Amino acid sequence: MSEDLIVGGILFCISLLGVVSNWTVLLFLPKSIHKSFGTLTRNQAFGDALQTTTVFFVVVPMVLFDIQIIKTNSNLVSFVMLFGYEVSVLSHLLLSFNRLCAVSSPLKYHQLYSQRLTICMIIIANLYSLASILVLFASGCKYYWSSELHMFMYHVSNACVNFSFYGIFCKYLVIILIILMIDLFSIYTARQLYRQAHSGNVTKQINKKEVGLLVQTCLQGMLFSIELVCYFVVSPRVQNKWSQFFLTTVAFSTIHACDGAISIMCNAEFRELLLRKPVVTSSLPLSYCPISATMEDSVIVGIILFYVSMFGVLTNWTVLLCLPRIASFNKSFGYITWNQAFGDALQSTTVFILVVPMVFFDLEFMKTNSNYISLSMLLGYDISVLSHLLLALNRLCVVASPTKFQLYNEKLTFSMIIAVNIYASASIVIFFLSGCKYSWSSEMWMFLYHVSNQCVTFSFYAIFCKYICIIFIIVLIDVFVICKARLMYKKSRTDASSRPMNSKEICFLVQTCLQGVLFSIELICYFIISPTVEDTWVRFFMTTFAFSTIHACDGAISIACNSDFRSYLYKKSIRKIRAGAEASTIYGSRVETTTMGFRSRSTSRYSANFQH
Repeated sequence: MSEDLIVGGILFCISLLGVVSNWTVLLFLPKSIHKSFGTLTRNQAFGDALQTTTVFFVVVPMVLFDIQIIKTNSNLVSFVMLFGYEVSVLSHLLLSFNRLCAVSSPLKYHQLYSQRLTICMIIIANLYSLASILVLFASGCKYYWSSELHMFMYHVSNACVNFSFYGIFCKYLVIILIILMIDLFSIYTARQLYRQAHSGNVTKQINKKEVGLLVQTCLQGMLFSIELVCYFVVSPRVQNKWSQFFLTTVAFSTIHACDGAISIMCNAEFRELLLRKPVVTSSLPLSYCPISATMEDSVIVGIILFYVSMFGVLTNWTVLLCLPRIASFNKSFGYITWNQAFGDALQSTTVFILVVPMVFFDLEFMKTNSNYISLSMLLGYDISVLSHLLLALNRLCVVASPTKFQLYNEKLTFSMIIAVNIYASASIVIFFLSGCKYSWSSEMWMFLYHVSNQCVTFSFYAIFCKYICIIFIIVLIDVFVICKARLMYKKSRTDASSRPMNSKEICFLVQTCLQGVLFSIELICYFIISPTVEDTWVRFFMTTFAFSTIHACDGAISIACNSDFRSYLYKKSIRKIRAGAEASTIYGSRVETTTMGFRSRSTSRYSANFQH
């Protein structure tokens, strides 16, 4: 029952975000956006809203209140969700073609992508989605809710397995690959157009809007790609049910919730429309003066960073304080995870205690000295990235030579952690002594390097090139480890004694890969995509927000992928609840014993009055 409450609470928060963001796009998206792109975005928001609304009003109550009639007929509920997913994916494909046409032949864009052609494509895509769901229903294949695994599963039969593989996985894989290739080509073409746009102000403004819409398409396509890999590739090789839950149900719901948020984030006109909505102020005095737009933006930035950093503080300090008490901690992977959590906690705590008040209350003194605050954040980031590299090497050693893994002993692990932390500290000291500053920009809502030849050179080679090399090495190691782990997993199916150990190792591997993927995405957004974007909000989400989010997610991933850690937290919370209940019982018995005479007299008095 407690697991159902946790699952229901997680799905409630995710689906609530999806309902608010997608219905906002569906109802309030301005007509000033390119007619074709706006119509496709509305159709995509329709599919996302259909999926998130179904989860919010049907799936969440089914899980929280254990409604058996809905669970029995969950295959009918899943058809609505699958229809929304199908509409959303096909809309992504149409949006990618739209952006490809816009950047490759902008002069012929409005002729090729007319409103009539766009509506015809949407009708065809929606009819195809509906036909796919009807074929799935007619085939007798069921997609029902599993209370044990907290996810929707296909009915186990030859027809259903073949249909899910060819009609679902292969189809979506082909679509996502096409979207990725189109997006890569569009990004390359957009960069060429962006360089040419500086010759004229009008062309520059048009390209600025086009780049914002292109960023929206690429981010949404990237999220769908990650979800597809997690759902169909990674999750079948994971035996822990919580890891499967996050890789399937949470990932499936999150991409639809994020679609609407990304559409709002990447469209400046849409955000201005929402902020300028009239508010009823009849109860306010006539001299009331609204807050300026700059102040409103700072408050919004402060609130966003508050929630992200608070989540990071909770998760990373939980790992930092509770992980040493786990029996499986006394191993190299546990020590490195603890060091990584230390770096993440340092960064999240600095943002929560210093950066959030600085932004929210507009503290000029802290802004002036923000270059000192950034040193703590950079130190935490450096420690976290280098710990990721050690974790990847650790997993490589496990799957490449498991018999020689004992060479990865505590002494060697401690030596590597000390060397990594000393290197990170030395990098920050050199950065400080070089006179290069990394200070807060109130106009851009992000930390920026001081504009000088020395600082630009240092930031490019010592920051960008270093992290690019580290992340590239991590990705190569993770790809090799995943291929090797698949072979080990197939081999372990014939050996029952080694299966539990392999299951735990695979969970640790999933942790390393997920964290590596997040850092890769953050690095690409921060150093490659954000310099080509001029919109302030888009740049904020690609830099400051992404920089804080990866550290906040690190702790959550470490908890989600460690069954021993989750069991410890669950038992500890239950123990505290029982201790509190026992204490209240003992206290109540003491009060009743010491006041027995008074209670008996008062009771008899009340009873006599009642009878009278």
